[in-house]
Amino acid sequence: MALDRFEFLEFGDQPAPQSTAQSESTDTDASMDWELKGVEVIGEYGTAAGQFNYPAGISTDIAGNLYVADRFNHRVQRITAGGQVLVFGPQGPVNVPFEEPVAVAVSPSGEIICVAEARNGIIHCFYSSGQLIKRLTGFHNPKALALADNQILWVTDPAAGRLIQMNVQTGTVFRVLGRESGLSAPCALATGAQDVLLCSDTYTNQIFQIIQNGMNVRVAALNTRPLNSPGGLAITSSGMLVVVETEDAEVLVLDRNGLGLAIYQGKPGQTNSLSKPIAAAPASGDSVYVADCVGHFVLRLQLTRARKTAEEIDNL
Repeated sequence: MALDRFEFLEFGDQPAPQSTAQSESTDTDASMDWELKGVEVIGEYGTAAGQFNYPAGISTDIAGNLYVADRFNHRVQRITAGGQVLVFGPQGPVNVPFEEPVAVAVSPSGEIICVAEARNGIIHCFYSSGQLIKRLTGFHNPKALALADNQILWVTDPAAGRLIQMNVQTGTVFRVLGRESGLSAPCALATGAQDVLLCSDTYTNQIFQIIQNGMNVRVAALNTRPLNSPGGLAITSSGMLVVVETEDAEVLVLDRNGLGLAIYQGKPGQTNSLSKPIAAAPASGDSVYVADCVGHFVLRLQLTRARKTAEEIDNL
């Protein structure tokens, strides 16, 4: 079933009501010249293609396709920019069985997809055609995945307090990082240019960078503003860090120095409000997708300049 994703667009072409959630300043010295605005709502509660029942994890590929782990519909959906939907699941054309998928990762090329299940701790890795590569087992409760084109998969397993690096094809575990590396409850993952890998920790409320140098790996905590329950991470195309604070229902944007640039705070009862944001993934430009598992939708937020700088004004 094809989906016109703009049927789910609750706002955008029409001016947003004055009472909808707006970006607000953070208490940093970044001057808050940026604002984060909701520009598109994708999905709603239901079982049809393009509808969700607890979207728990999201990912994107280089072509701009959005992948959603639709937990209680027991499927993963791939939604293109034009609104076409491909379902991976028992009732879809790509018949891959899932039990409560909570995380999805896609290789940058879109060729390989990995899906983690909550109920039994299994990670399914398969080609976009639906052909199974391998089922990976031995996890307590896999929460987030990050996948590179070299078939290296990172898995957070917060119940076991560990971050695992492994090969998708063979299941070989290369390394396990845990308390000895400073990680207590590794949760969300985000990848960026030059093999940057970030991991949030919901016990210490910190974000760590996993620095790889050949066979050596070092874990370093980032210096950021105080965080609360960082449940989702994404890195924009320009290198800005997006942090989803699940319990506070907020989305933060930080610069490379960890300073706050913008904040999006959902207000209950509004069209573009956030009830329980749980995951993030980069979209085109400086925009980002955020999955709301209780609202049953994915919100696309756009980061833009709120005010012109003095230099920009002088150049007018």
